Amino acid sequence: MADDPQKPPAPAAPAPPAAHAPKASAPVGPPDPPPPAGTAQPAFIAALQAAVPGSVSQVSYWVGDWTIIVPVARLLEVARHLRDAPDAAFDIAQTPERVVSATVFRVILRAIREKQDLQIEYQSLTRPQPMWRWVSPHAIASDGFRWHFRAYCHERKDFLDFIFGRILQLGSTRPSEVDSAIDAGWHTMIELKIGPHPSLTEAQRRFIELDYGMIDGTASLRIRKALVQYMKKRLGLIANISGAEAPQSMQQICLISERPVETQ
Repeated sequence: MADDPQKPPAPAAPAPPAAHAPKASAPVGPPDPPPPAGTAQPAFIAALQAAVPGSVSQVSYWVGDWTIIVPVARLLEVARHLRDAPDAAFDIAQTPERVVSATVFRVILRAIREKQDLQIEYQSLTRPQPMWRWVSPHAIASDGFRWHFRAYCHERKDFLDFIFGRILQLGSTRPSEVDSAIDAGWHTMIELKIGPHPSLTEAQRRFIELDYGMIDGTASLRIRKALVQYMKKRLGLIANISGAEAPQSMQQICLISERPVETQ
């Protein structure tokens, strides 16, 4: 009798699915210790709780510092109270609001996206009267205080900054043939290296280094060439964006070097 053909081995049972590694828990900071028993809370906390109900979800005390935890929904109310309270110890140095028309902003943004030239009536400080001109917008920027757009000016034959609030009227549009890639002021990055002003005492220089987060007496800032003058003015290196040097009595820092940065 012929032997039965050998049966193939039964397929191995599939391996059980690997257990998922437990998810790492979110990092937890040190607990906020409550005030020691018998420690009186500062009056401003009680005044805040009375003026803005629900404004304080937790109070902690650590090494002489009081901390209050404020719900996100109450942040603005708390900030206003701390600013306006009779014994206020908090405030913000506000600047006048620079108005940006929503209509003007949308038109400029559309011109950038659709690569259009735009006719605007613009009041420049270099001219006594406003004038109509064609511009080719390609970017939007801020100097830290007000918003402007970067555009090629067909009147001046150059790339310039135009402040939104100085546009009086909007005119026609047309397809743009301006290549924004040739705006060297926008596409060139500059590194400014700053340090404490040499007229300061050694103690003052150390303080400035700490205040500006300097390492080995210097700090580096990277910024577009078109925004360099605005940055220098904010740092007190110049008195105005025309480049006039600020009085030495106003300078806490000095410019050590200014150089283009290679970009890829």
